Amino acid sequence: MLATTRVSVLRGTEENNLGDEVESAAVAPFLGDLPASIVERERVVYDPNSGTPRTVRFLRCRMPVATVDDDGNRVDVILQRDDRIRDNRTGIVYTLSERMLAPHTIGGGMARLTVDLVAP
Repeated sequence: MLATTRVSVLRGTEENNLGDEVESAAVAPFLGDLPASIVERERVVYDPNSGTPRTVRFLRCRMPVATVDDDGNRVDVILQRDDRIRDNRTGIVYTLSERMLAPHTIGGGMARLTVDLVAP
């Protein structure tokens, strides 16, 4: 993977000034500046009713499955269902829709995520 940006994993909720629960902009511990690659991909799917092929575009994010803390200790990148990923370069926020681990390679494995655009 060639990292093209750095991302932060956002986690949790908070209460806004109207008393509504909203997603927090809090960064998960040790997951604030991870190297990542976010690219748009295409795949062909077939309409189940007509059999017509359709091209579907989706966003793919790759990031390491581990990082290090301030003391140099390994910290696994554990993503939770409601986590969001913020591109630190652009400020764009994505939600996770699918998570798969890529095979381990030299230097550690990579997480391959399918993400959906939430906010620019």
